[in-house]
Amino acid sequence: MRPHLSIALLGLLSACTAAPGAPPTAQGGSSGSTSTVVQRGAISGQKQQIAYFIQVTPSCDSLGYAVVRVVTPPAHGRLSTEQGQDYPAYNKDNIRFACDAKKVPATLLFYTSDPGYAGVDSATVEAVFADGGLMRRDYTISVK
Repeated sequence: MRPHLSIALLGLLSACTAAPGAPPTAQGGSSGSTSTVVQRGAISGQKQQIAYFIQVTPSCDSLGYAVVRVVTPPAHGRLSTEQGQDYPAYNKDNIRFACDAKKVPATLLFYTSDPGYAGVDSATVEAVFADGGLMRRDYTISVK
C-alpha cells in the first residue's frame, strides 16, 4: 500500500507518455486535462508537500524531473520544489498502474504559510516535462 499524506485531497500529479505509437498524454489528479484547479489543506507555518510531478514510461522508467515554475505565488506563504521520489497513482486501467508499487523520481512541490496565518491562499504553477508536455495547476490552499 502506498503511504498517504494527511492533507486534503493529496496532490498526485504526473505526466505520462503513452504506449509506443500512441500520442503522449497528460494525467493529474482526477482529471486528464492539462489545467486543473486543485484544493489542498495545510497547517499554518509548516512546510508541507502539496503535490508531485512524475513522468514514467510503461516500464516504470523515469523520463527525468519536471521543471516546475511558480506562475502566481501565494499571497500568504511560499512554494518551493525539491527533487525527490514519490509513488505514482495511476488508475487501474492505465498501462502504468504497476508503477504505483514503487517510488520513482519526482519533482516535489511544498507550501509553507506565513507564521500564524490561517485562511485561504492560492497559487498557480506550471510544470514542463522531459517530453515537452505542459501541465498547469491552480491551487486553493486552506491553511489551518
